Amino acid sequence: MSQISQDQVIDLSMNIIKDSKRRLLFWDAKSKKGYQINQGDIKWVKAYQMSFVIGVLIFTVLQLLLPSIVAFVAAVVVYFGIAFYFERFYFKNKIPFKVHDKDLALLDLPEVLKQKRSLEIYKVLFVVLLGLIEIGKVITLPLSDPQAFLTYGFLIILAVVRVNVLRLVHQRYKHSLKA
Repeated sequence: MSQISQDQVIDLSMNIIKDSKRRLLFWDAKSKKGYQINQGDIKWVKAYQMSFVIGVLIFTVLQLLLPSIVAFVAAVVVYFGIAFYFERFYFKNKIPFKVHDKDLALLDLPEVLKQKRSLEIYKVLFVVLLGLIEIGKVITLPLSDPQAFLTYGFLIILAVVRVNVLRLVHQRYKHSLKA
């Protein structure tokens, strides 16, 4: 197993690979495509990878100022807007690149999978913290109230999705330790 720095582990956990020729590549796991990127693109690729957190932050901030339904719609639009922009426009301007299996194998190193698992744990904790804050706001409302229904529904969906992703990443991490 090769020794890699903590910075490389963080980049690899966000699917940013430095190949054997020292080129920066982004591996899009959804489309199974690689794209050549430059150093300045890293912050944008990381923003794309963190679009869930950005969407939840938008929801949290806007809910302080606007009704819950407006904050929810804005958060969903931001989340899907980021994904749409990157998948349709940003990566369209990048050079598609074949990522070799030995470079992709770096994404399955135990320390990289551990970092991915840690990131997913933070996302789950973020949802739990958001849930506690939001439930504190609507705890006195009956479940039939639209605001309470929307809040509970939103939190349940977020929790289920994030816990499922965490479970999958944790399974990959445990499997990498056995290999």
